[in-house]
This record gives sequence, structure tokens and C-alpha cells, in this order.
Amino acid sequence: MMGPSTQELQAALTDTSKACHHLWEENKDLQGRFVNELGELQRLQVAIQQLEQNQRAEQAFAAKQSMAEMQKRATTLYELLGQKRSEIVQKLHDGTNIATGLQTQLITDKLFNWKNAQKLAQIGVPFDERDSFLDEIQMEFEFLAEHNWQLNMFACWMCDLLRRAPQLNDGLAQSTIGKLTVISEQMNKLLFMLVRLLIGDKLGIRQQLSNTNVSVKIIAEDEAKQMSADYDSHKEM
Repeated sequence: MMGPSTQELQAALTDTSKACHHLWEENKDLQGRFVNELGELQRLQVAIQQLEQNQRAEQAFAAKQSMAEMQKRATTLYELLGQKRSEIVQKLHDGTNIATGLQTQLITDKLFNWKNAQKLAQIGVPFDERDSFLDEIQMEFEFLAEHNWQLNMFACWMCDLLRRAPQLNDGLAQSTIGKLTVISEQMNKLLFMLVRLLIGDKLGIRQQLSNTNVSVKIIAEDEAKQMSADYDSHKEM
């Protein structure tokens, strides 16, 4: 049974990136609302203490009822926030798996075929579709790099948001940061591999790529070479 096609994986990755963007906005909004609720609760608690000190029992009682309602709202918000945090972690995880599958197809299919066509061309076999084939590889690389960057960006933004979140005793923020960090590391490894392939000599395409000005939009060539060197050093550790 055949797996999903390149087009299907690309569509799935696009949808996942959009979903992560939406979930990021939801998380940011919910956390802001939750922080505001906590601030209101703290101010109300101070007001109740002052009312009790001034022996204004009736007003203190009414304020406590308001505080109870506010606590319920805050609890509901926090539960929803926890759900949305879990959803974006799962969606980013899905995106990582899709990107991995797409990158594997790119390496084992498109680049493998390119390498073989290059070898055959050296012994006289026509390779008339060289330019169109190269354009297709360029688009595949750039699409994958762009969405890798987007997913990694949302993971990093979420980590930053969680570090600025109220740290409650349930440890949810810290455990979510841990999961997001793993996802970010996986995406970085995929991007390192992608860049290494773009600038690598072993596939026999470096000169062709250079002649046709193929590049990844988000990174300069010098930076890519440095990243490749860093990646090699990382693997040897």
C-alpha cells in the first residue's frame, strides 16, 4: 500500500502550519485573559481584607461572593488554556512528523532521481528536463524550509509565552515547555539536514544548484555552511 503523495503531504503541512498559527493566537489570548483574572482576584482579596479590618461585614460578604464567581471563571479559563496548550503541542508534533515524511520523500525520491539522471547524463543519456527538474527540487526545498521555520517559530513563541505565564503548582507550564523543546530540537535537526543537502557535494548537485541560484530564503549561504559545520560537530559529540 502506497503512502501519501508529495502533494498530499504538502497540503497536510500547510494545514498544520495554519492550525498552529490559530492555536498560538488562542493560547496568547487565553493566557492574557487568565493573567487579568488573577490580577483582579488579587485586588479583590486586598479589598476584602480592608473591608474586614474596617468591620464592614456586609460589604465584605458581597465582595467574597464576587470573588467566588471570579475564581470559577479563572478556573474555567485555566482548564481551557491547558487544553489549548495540549492541542498546539500535538499539532506541532503532527507537523514534525509530516515534515519528516516530506523530507524523506525529497531525499529518497527527488534527489535520488536527480543524482541518477546526472550520472546517466555523464555517459550521454539525454537529460532534457534538467532545468524543470531543478526548479521542482528548488520549490520542494523552499516549501519545506519555510514550513519548518514556521513550526519551529510557533514552538519557540509558545515556550517564551509559557515562561512568562503564572507558574502554578501543577507544573503544566514547565512540562509543556519540555515537550515544545523536544519538538524544536527535532525541527532544527531536519533543517540542518536540509541545509547540508543544499550545500553538499556528495549528491553531485552543488554546482548545478549554484549555477541556477537555488537557495533557502531564510538563511544566507555563509550561515548555512556554518550551520552544517555545527551540525557535523553536534553529531560527533
